Amino acid sequence: MLLAGPLGLPTALGAILGALPAFICCFLVTDERPGREARRSAVFVLPYLIALFLSLELQGLRLVELVIMVGLLFFQFYGARIAPWGADAGIGAIVAFMSGLILPIPSTSFPELALLGVAGLALTIVLRALFFRPDARRSLARARRGYLAATRQVLIRAAILLESPDGRDHRARIRLDRAVLRVQEAAMLADGLIGKLDSGLGGRGALGLHRILFDTELDVLELGRIAGALRERRAGAAAAGRAAQAIRIVLDAGGASGREAAATLRVDGAVADPDLERLAATLEGFAEDVDEWRAIRVDLVESDPRETFRSAVTVAGGRVVGAGSTVKTIMDEAGRKHRIHLSPITRTALQALIAGAAVEPLAILLGGGRFYWGIIGVMVVFGGTNSTRDRVVKGWQRIWGTAVGGVVGIPLALLLQNHSPVVSLAIIMVCIALGMYWVGHRYALWTVMLVVALCQIYALTGAFSIGLIPLRLAENALGAAIAVLVTAVVFPIPHKAMIAVAVRHLRESVQDFLTALEGAGDGPSATHAARVVDQRIFQLRTVTTSPFTLGRGDAVGDDRLVLAATEVDLYVNALAGGPDDSTDRHDLLARLDEALRELSDPARA
Repeated sequence: MLLAGPLGLPTALGAILGALPAFICCFLVTDERPGREARRSAVFVLPYLIALFLSLELQGLRLVELVIMVGLLFFQFYGARIAPWGADAGIGAIVAFMSGLILPIPSTSFPELALLGVAGLALTIVLRALFFRPDARRSLARARRGYLAATRQVLIRAAILLESPDGRDHRARIRLDRAVLRVQEAAMLADGLIGKLDSGLGGRGALGLHRILFDTELDVLELGRIAGALRERRAGAAAAGRAAQAIRIVLDAGGASGREAAATLRVDGAVADPDLERLAATLEGFAEDVDEWRAIRVDLVESDPRETFRSAVTVAGGRVVGAGSTVKTIMDEAGRKHRIHLSPITRTALQALIAGAAVEPLAILLGGGRFYWGIIGVMVVFGGTNSTRDRVVKGWQRIWGTAVGGVVGIPLALLLQNHSPVVSLAIIMVCIALGMYWVGHRYALWTVMLVVALCQIYALTGAFSIGLIPLRLAENALGAAIAVLVTAVVFPIPHKAMIAVAVRHLRESVQDFLTALEGAGDGPSATHAARVVDQRIFQLRTVTTSPFTLGRGDAVGDDRLVLAATEVDLYVNALAGGPDDSTDRHDLLARLDEALRELSDPARA
């Protein structure tokens, strides 16, 4: 913004286009190594400037614009197959090309805009290198804190469930189940980050953290199961109240005071109720694990960096890998069968190419010169998704997020249209910052913030009108709908095929776990193999619920499958944790075998 005036550019336009490459770079370019992150950021500027130049020079040549837009859409997704910087270049190019179409920029302003963009990007690289360097240890520390916060939520939800009156505990049980799932996902994420090469952890410290993660998770899963069991069998207000009181003692002590909590469940050193006895033992174990959490920092500092630890969990982009491996297996098997070998990346790129070509003429009929909004709808649906379900969900989030953003952004833009541009620029920056915080886990909220910011941008550039956002909503919805339709028709992957592969992967991981449990060969440890089972169950959950269930039968079958997978997870973790005696071990193995048979139900194959 400070450079816009001396370069002869309007302040608002200079601030928007000067910050855009820096914003896209921060949004997209993340790497574990600071030097590589800086190089990828520097490479990003070239395709950005080329696309911006073409967009300004080709204004009015509609057919050429359409062809280039579809080509850039294809390269945006296919670029990741070339190199990590390929995806960065593809997204940067298409965003720059759209900027030239959206904003009223004369072609004679390109040199100034290029200088402004390079300056903003250079400043961003320097600031990220100085103050926001990638740090795997810091990421791991954040994951650990998130994991502990998630475990606390399980205790809170368990206490609320036990304190709920009869007939009103259904919602509390759902919230407890969700809290338990978040613990499992947080544990997998932390475990995956332990194995990162730049985490700084050696063998002893990494293995210690891996073990304490597993033990704490086992205690939390058992606690949630016991709370649910007490409610299901209507153990009585007295028993439920004592259990809730014991959990509250541990909560108030920050995870400690396990012995004191257990003492409230025992009378003369014994407990008549078996579920309360298991709860007492679980709370004692949980408190011991919390003490180990406090001591584990010493191990992290003293660990030998020459020793390595390889996690069983695959993490990409700060998230546990979900349906991607399932899609890859299906594509590989289809390639061997039909002799057409497509990677998931190529499949998505071709689908985006076809969807983009299909949406452009329809978007022109609907919105004239703003056809690019239909392309944006296609980009959004295909970005970061693999399954049809994920694409439907993301498209829906984009649609209602745009609608809510319009309800908030249109009146705000009308209210501030006669105020200083500084106010609008401040709102834009705040909305983008909040949106980036939510984009990874609350995509609809990111869309709301983005639309509010766009209303201010359009107002600053003189292109705002009340009907603009409804038109944007319609074209976004059109692009999203066509993207989903193309997914279902071009190189389709049936929902049941994804489930079948996910179940097969899960069963194979359980067999590997049983082999590790027996100590056969030089394979991984039981806890390591159990983590593989955890990730396979996570992947199964990501593909289980279809948005296209034609009747309740499919939904019920999927629910039953998830329940069986949850039971498999429970028994595998219990076996990996080490049962107290051979009778418990035999019982757990029998229950695990029964859950596996449920997974093998031919009706689901």
